[in-house]
Amino acid sequence: MIKEIIFAWLSKSNSHVWFDIDGTIKHADKKYPNKFNPAVVGVLLGLKEMAGTGVCTDQSPYELASFLAKMLPENGGAIFTGPSILEGGHVQVDKGKAIDKYFQILTSQEAKQEMQAIVSMFQAAWTAIVDNTDGWGLLPGVSTPVALAEGKYQGVGSISIWEKGPDMHSLEYNNEYKLVFDWVQSQAITLQLLKQTELKEVGNGTLRVVQIGVGKAPLLEKLHEQGAVDLGASLYCGDGLNDVDPAKTVKKYGGVVVAVGNACPELKAVADIIATEIASDGVVEVFGGSI
Repeated sequence: MIKEIIFAWLSKSNSHVWFDIDGTIKHADKKYPNKFNPAVVGVLLGLKEMAGTGVCTDQSPYELASFLAKMLPENGGAIFTGPSILEGGHVQVDKGKAIDKYFQILTSQEAKQEMQAIVSMFQAAWTAIVDNTDGWGLLPGVSTPVALAEGKYQGVGSISIWEKGPDMHSLEYNNEYKLVFDWVQSQAITLQLLKQTELKEVGNGTLRVVQIGVGKAPLLEKLHEQGAVDLGASLYCGDGLNDVDPAKTVKKYGGVVVAVGNACPELKAVADIIATEIASDGVVEVFGGSI
């Protein structure tokens, strides 16, 4: 059944595949030293010969380029050739060009200023946990440790906030993720923020502030409307909560959705194919026998 679906998709003249990175290509555990199954490189290079290949990820260009260089160091990480969508409105629409270059950055200056105000709001309320060397702290009335992403993990066009509570789909979950989400949202609204931006649930302990209209799903729709891609001939492969809306967008136009084995229940509910293996092992499982 999997082969039939993949072959039917590949037979379309403008077929294009969109891969999320974290949790889909990149493993969260320590199974592989470089966080990916080495066999996935050959699978992705094979796909590139048969279809357009791109990413639809919340990683920054810096993060992505660093990871891809580990996957294919002898060729500068040139595994995908766009069109692609990255963190905070980084869009690359030129087919055949490396995705670590040629970006349009769609996030406006007004939205960036609002994001900085949200950062200041967070920092003013946040208190570091004593003797903690990992950067975790607490917000008023919220018991789960939280942190503001910094350095290479903080994007040009978005803000990432991490919380350290149990995964929201685990038996130990006690509403920690939602409490952090509600605190950030209520404080931002009180300060009359979130006019240019919106707070998004990414899952896996991450919240993200992005400009309204430059998230994964609206940008996919925009690229489709502009004729850069045909979502009806697209396949979307992901794992997280932030993959659900773009997956639904692809399906709306008749495209295909693949969920790797570690995908959240919400994504599996809309997927045409669900891998049994997790992350890049699941990508190899689904595509390895079809190219």
